[in-house]
Amino acid sequence: MTPDIQQAVVQVLSDLIRLAALVVAGYVAAWVRQHVTAARWQRAQDIARTAVWAVEQMAPGLGLRAKAKLDQALQAARRLAASHGLRLTDDEWRSLIEAAVKALKDAGAEIKAAAAH
Repeated sequence: MTPDIQQAVVQVLSDLIRLAALVVAGYVAAWVRQHVTAARWQRAQDIARTAVWAVEQMAPGLGLRAKAKLDQALQAARRLAASHGLRLTDDEWRSLIEAAVKALKDAGAEIKAAAAH
């Protein structure tokens, strides 16, 4: 092979390696973004669940009703989230809190049904 052909082959192989590295880096970046987002969302769900459980424990002693319980849960969730550097919109927190309340009610219904049998 002549030096010009060798140089051309080396250049083509070098370009292919760079292209492959870029493609792999793109897939890795997408996977990391998805994983971090999923972990962040899971943390937010855990925070909402904790806030709901805490408010449910305090509600009878404080005489809290539905709207006041939601407000307390929102405040608690925001405080907990801030300590984890997590920010969500009020609508996102409401959705998470409502899902946590539903899960808590469903669990209570299952316990009552099991106790009835």
